[in-house]
Amino acid sequence: MSDASTNPYQSPDATDDANSPAAGFWRDGEYLVVRRKRYSLPDRCILCNDGARGRSVRVKLEVPRASILSENASTVVRFGICDAHLRRRRSGLFLRSISGPVGAAAGFGVLVAWPRLLFSIFGIVVLVAFLGLFGAAIFYGIKLSTIPIAPVRIDKRFVWIQGVLPAYLHDAPPIPQPEIEPAEGNGE
Repeated sequence: MSDASTNPYQSPDATDDANSPAAGFWRDGEYLVVRRKRYSLPDRCILCNDGARGRSVRVKLEVPRASILSENASTVVRFGICDAHLRRRRSGLFLRSISGPVGAAAGFGVLVAWPRLLFSIFGIVVLVAFLGLFGAAIFYGIKLSTIPIAPVRIDKRFVWIQGVLPAYLHDAPPIPQPEIEPAEGNGE
């Protein structure tokens, strides 16, 4: 009974490492498969594969259901993220958060001053410039803050994720076939 693999009373945490099935992540072709509950992803950036140094970001993943009566399948996964991508994400979230109130205030100001601005070339130039800057702030805010990964399938135990960097996938162990059925689309 000295062999750890035959000990039924051994804690599952005793054998966890990045390549064991207990770590909770695998590769399935171009997909990253992650357990929904108990998983341990490598401490690397999901976007560039650099070291994350303990930093992570929570991402809510949702797969819409085919039926109107059923709910979306969703889960929250924590991914490692490097300093550069974390700064980029934070600046995008900042742009997104201020563009709404600034746009509402400026829109109110334009409505109040509309009769005077309508008949002046300067007013039309200011209005077009404002709308362009406002649209650019929203666009770049969304672009900078979004992590470009998406779930393909979420079931009761696992999540299949696409858009993960190939170098990140390369280090993940292959999927154990008896435990997990391959991703074929949205299902439960």
